[in-house]
Amino acid sequence: MLEAVLALARLAHYLAATGLFGLCLFAVWAWPVRKGLLIGAAVAALLTTSIWLVANGAAMVGGFEGLADPVTRSAVAGTSFGRIGMGRLLVAIVICYLAARRDGKVRAQVLAILSGALLASLALNGHTQIHEGGLLTVQETLDALHLLGAGAWLGGLVALAILLGTDRPDIAQKVTAFSMVGYVAVGVLVITGLVNAALILPVPSALLTTLYGKLLLAKIALFAAMLGLAMYNRLRISPAIARSETFVAGVRRLRINVFCEQTLGALVLMLVAVLGTLDPTA
Repeated sequence: MLEAVLALARLAHYLAATGLFGLCLFAVWAWPVRKGLLIGAAVAALLTTSIWLVANGAAMVGGFEGLADPVTRSAVAGTSFGRIGMGRLLVAIVICYLAARRDGKVRAQVLAILSGALLASLALNGHTQIHEGGLLTVQETLDALHLLGAGAWLGGLVALAILLGTDRPDIAQKVTAFSMVGYVAVGVLVITGLVNAALILPVPSALLTTLYGKLLLAKIALFAAMLGLAMYNRLRISPAIARSETFVAGVRRLRINVFCEQTLGALVLMLVAVLGTLDPTA
């Protein structure tokens, strides 16, 4: 039961953190995101950070009742996860404060940096900790880049869906700009994902013989489906949006495809949340 709660907490935070980073990144290079939307995303990130911190602490002591003891809570806070978790909580609080402040270019840039740090810091916990020394640093860096790539793409899809619901005349240009960022994000995801898998899995055959490996293959399949949709959008839908006579139909079709990408992305994050609770060698 506790493992299920922990997986749900991880999933909720992944969704909130990637969405926040994508919105903040989009606000810097594409178009201003409404303050209310940023505040909502920031609060969601703060709440899910808190929930995950409590859920993981409960998992460390064998149940939520264990956290009722002040000595136990202090011991959990003194662990590596506890210190990192409290630091992430502080960053989330600062993000909420800045999201509520007056709009401005500098504010948007700082929010993008802080939300990226919040997302990337997830690499400091989890399966990266099975290594030590230089290899640990390498995998933490790769994992952080993987998370940022996922945030730029999956979180950016949230902002893109909102953009497609407006009547802005420059939608075609913004869609093209998003596609270019998407190319970079996909490249980062593919490279870091392959290297991370090689570092985490004990042998290649573990992809077929362990539950972790099988779920990782399912994640790769979902990623491939997302990539196929993204390529279709870039090669077929974007040119249709650029032409005035097919603009409306193109936008309508792109909305449907973006929703499908978001659904696949949510399933990917669900698998990531579950994978984080599994032993790669079991």
